[in-house]
Amino acid sequence: MNNDKLGIIDINKCIYPGEKLRFWIAILTTIPAILFYIFITFATMGIALIIIPIIIFFSWFITRLLRASLIGSCIEVSQDNFPQVYNLLEDIRKYLDYPKKVEAYVFQNGDVNSYL
Repeated sequence: MNNDKLGIIDINKCIYPGEKLRFWIAILTTIPAILFYIFITFATMGIALIIIPIIIFFSWFITRLLRASLIGSCIEVSQDNFPQVYNLLEDIRKYLDYPKKVEAYVFQNGDVNSYL
């Protein structure tokens, strides 16, 4: 690995300062949500066991559909399209020992930040 190109990265500097607080907020909101789901299941005699997973599935499906629409109008960063950006992504991926492929896309419009 070429450390001259990337420099030495302190992992603690990469962690958002409010990450632990957000984790505990997520835990404290998930537990009541689960308890509410159990209560609704008993209160509706099991109908919630059918309806809530359907709502979750359609939410997931619409999100995937919007992602496919967005990626369909983008150019993927690859060795052929944007070799400098691709090489930088690969160097960072190897430096962080991240085993999966990193996907990066170039989109012409500046509205993407609010879309994702």
